[in-house]
Amino acid sequence: VVEAMMRGVPVVCSNAGALPELIINNSTGLLAGSNNELEWADKIIGLSKSEVLYNSLSLNGMEHAKIAFNIKQFALSHDNLYEGLIDIE
Repeated sequence: VVEAMMRGVPVVCSNAGALPELIINNSTGLLAGSNNELEWADKIIGLSKSEVLYNSLSLNGMEHAKIAFNIKQFALSHDNLYEGLIDIE
C-alpha cells in the first residue's frame, strides 16, 4: 500500500488490520468494509469515474507516504522504540 502511494497510485484498502493506520480516508486513499463487496465496488467505480478524486488521492497519498513513511522517519521511530525499551530495564 505504501509503495503504491509513493508512486502516486490511489489506493482502496480494507478498513481492517493495520491498513487504516496508513490511510486517511477520503484524503490519501479510500477505506472500505472488509466484508462489504458493494462498498468496495462503489469506491472503485467512483475512483475510476472521477478524475478529480483520482488526482486528489494520488497527490495526497504520495505526499503523505513520503512524509510519514520515509527511511528517516522509519529509523527515528525504531530508535525511539529501542530507547523506550532500554528505559524499561
